[in-house]
Amino acid sequence: MPATKKILVVESSRPVEGLSGALFRRRECVLEVASSAAEAIARASEQPPDLVLFDALVGDFSVEDFVQALHSAEGDESLPIIVILPEDRGDDEGPVLRAGASAALVRPASEIDLNVKVCELLGISLRRHLRTFVKLKVEATIGQSTRFATISDISLGGVGLETDEQLPIGEIVKLQFFLPGEDDAITVITKVVRDASTEGARHYGTRFLDLTDSDRQRIHEFVTSSEGDA
Repeated sequence: MPATKKILVVESSRPVEGLSGALFRRRECVLEVASSAAEAIARASEQPPDLVLFDALVGDFSVEDFVQALHSAEGDESLPIIVILPEDRGDDEGPVLRAGASAALVRPASEIDLNVKVCELLGISLRRHLRTFVKLKVEATIGQSTRFATISDISLGGVGLETDEQLPIGEIVKLQFFLPGEDDAITVITKVVRDASTEGARHYGTRFLDLTDSDRQRIHEFVTSSEGDA
């Protein structure tokens, strides 16, 4: 079992969007909340977290002073810090990063962006946390030939594809499929990046090449509403 990652959230009276997402409900991540920057610094000096999520609306420290004080208390400038900026401070991302923060997101921070950044900074596999197993029929087009195949798992990055076709690594495959309960198809170009075939079945890992933002959001909502592979 992977080691539990502790995330310290320094939150104002306005909740940070996205913290109810699937990543934060899983056993690999534990959330702790501080109501002020001073409390967070004190707690971090006693029991260092693996990542700090700082809401810039917290009023007792500026972002720059908080980052500096936290790194001093930790004695380690490599501690990842994500800063959530208010809507009217989107231009502050550069100064925040130069002050030593690892990343800055602007409200409303989407659950997808927050998940991606947290996974990146904690070294957690995004695929592990945003994937679910399914059995979806899909139209797979290779060149001028279209046939039915099966999607066996789906993530924000791509799908597992079961097909009678033998596919080389690098093959381009156009997929069209429906998520459960939806009437609008998702059409996307994919690239074969992994051959997981066995003697009895052909199974390939594919990566999305041109997934639209709206389809990405639909897949994200489907995956995080499912049981996943936790």
